[in-house]
Amino acid sequence: MANGQIGNATEKKLYDFLTSHLLVSFFSTSCESCLPVMDGLNNFLTRHTLTNSIVLFDSTDNNTNFLKDYFKGSTPVFTMPKKLMQKEFSVFGVPSIFLLNKLGQVLYSELGYSDETFHHIESVLLRTIK
Repeated sequence: MANGQIGNATEKKLYDFLTSHLLVSFFSTSCESCLPVMDGLNNFLTRHTLTNSIVLFDSTDNNTNFLKDYFKGSTPVFTMPKKLMQKEFSVFGVPSIFLLNKLGQVLYSELGYSDETFHHIESVLLRTIK
């Protein structure tokens, strides 16, 4: 995955958040199908507190604090317009989730969401940790 710029008002790039792995989630608050995946991510991060992750979402800045509170500090949250998601990361649909290894290579990706999404991510994470 490209080492794109995070959000509009930050100097950070994606790989600044990369450790042994990084779970990258792209959402939009205008996307109804994003709500279940946001809940799934929140539950996953509550169960797997050592998961390194970042959330990039298309919304107004007013929702930033709401989403930071929602995730209770378990993941950094940044506002990112869909056009910037496309430009920086070639993400053309939300929700989108990517699991990267320490080299920034994609180990798992999913556009959309299913009940099995975080089970698959957990399986890949467990295999890469061993």
